[in-house]
Amino acid sequence: MSAARAGGIDLILTKSISRFARNTVILLETVRELKDLGVEVRFEREQISSLTGDGELMLSILASFAQEEAWSTSANVKWGIRKNFERGITNQMCVYGYTWTGSEFLINEVQAEAVRFIYKRFLEGAIYADIIRECEAAGYEAYWGGMFTTAALKMILRQERYTGNTLLGKSFNPYPGHHGMKNTGQAPMYFAEGTNPQIIDQETFDAAQTALAKRTAANAHPRSPRTVFSGHIWCGPCQVRANRAVARWQGKKMPLWQCPLRGRGKPAVCMGGSVPEPRLEEITCLIASKPEFTTGLFEQTVVKVVIWSPTKVRFHLRGGKVFEVEFTKGRYAKPLTAEDLMEVKP
Repeated sequence: MSAARAGGIDLILTKSISRFARNTVILLETVRELKDLGVEVRFEREQISSLTGDGELMLSILASFAQEEAWSTSANVKWGIRKNFERGITNQMCVYGYTWTGSEFLINEVQAEAVRFIYKRFLEGAIYADIIRECEAAGYEAYWGGMFTTAALKMILRQERYTGNTLLGKSFNPYPGHHGMKNTGQAPMYFAEGTNPQIIDQETFDAAQTALAKRTAANAHPRSPRTVFSGHIWCGPCQVRANRAVARWQGKKMPLWQCPLRGRGKPAVCMGGSVPEPRLEEITCLIASKPEFTTGLFEQTVVKVVIWSPTKVRFHLRGGKVFEVEFTKGRYAKPLTAEDLMEVKP
């Protein structure tokens, strides 16, 4: 599409409608845009040109049939896969630690040794980075070669096939053309026993799942609670919603709002800076001429707050007015007064 918009294409040849787009809406939108750009689309199987008078009508009719055919084919394929699952037949042949012969899984002794080593070190309390380094030092490689990653280690530690059994249907495709999603109850799952040789005993696998759950819970970052400011604070330079964070100031926790890029350790990318939450409350009281901040006061007065620099914000009010406020930060920060409020054009 980029090449067409740049004028580099005047004709597109495609095998059939079903190969051009996933559904009727996308097909027609794309063909219409190309037509406006003077680009012709020819569909070989259907013998249709998008520039002819009845081309779009025929496209919409045939595309509907093609879309329905795709759904029907998808349903048949899913039915076949589920019937195989019921018989314990898998559709995943690439599993670290095994070699697929075309009819059965055989243990890959080198990779199986790596799997046992990873489980052993994990249950001994080793962190992922240490396990990766130790695997590299021992000459163990990932499935496609090279070093393991943390994600690869977690997949190995969660792979129930090492016990000789298989949980089938852990992912599913909701509709044709969609990537697989984790199955959390939307589709049936099947547990098949004795599907392949065992590498890890059930007791070791269960212990690893318990340790994984504990480690995940210990490393989880608690979500910041929603406040009256949630969804209303924006980073001006980046044009994204700001996130709430907590910093320490003079031995006390200080909630503040900042650009997500700064929260990910990229302050040089964003020029918006961060604003302490008490400062937002102070400015709200000044604008509303109220001595005390309340959540209702903010909701009734302010639509959004835009952070333009570490010391400058703009308050967009419900009446349409916009006030810009510059302030000082740090140890020598001064209280604000009504004179610090400067009305600007929206």
